[in-house]
Amino acid sequence: MSAPARVLIVDDDPQERDSLSTKVSALGYAVETAADGEEAMERLAAGAIDLIITDLLMPRMDGVQLLRELVARGDLTPVIVLTSLGSVDKAVSIVKDFRAFWYLEKPAQLSVLAPLLERALRQQSLVQE
Repeated sequence: MSAPARVLIVDDDPQERDSLSTKVSALGYAVETAADGEEAMERLAAGAIDLIITDLLMPRMDGVQLLRELVARGDLTPVIVLTSLGSVDKAVSIVKDFRAFWYLEKPAQLSVLAPLLERALRQQSLVQE
């Protein structure tokens, strides 16, 4: 049996981060967390991450800066962006301009998140093949 996919959750709100971490762990994924984009980059440098779920608004390095950095490095790790500031225009822009896999409003519902994680990881394995 293969190891569970590793999901990095990036959010500056400890309660949001813990709640999402619990949901994603319950789906059978190995979860790592980071409080902002800088910490996320350190986690990425330390080992393989299969998927990133990130908040947009954070101190130090926010979600948009994190996406920019990933694009600049040619990192193809799929990213799901979470935010409490829902706007269709912003969502489309982020998905298109920064190659984010998807955009969700907080709080992320497990019924939406579960198939989304599967789809992002399936697409990632196709890209790698």
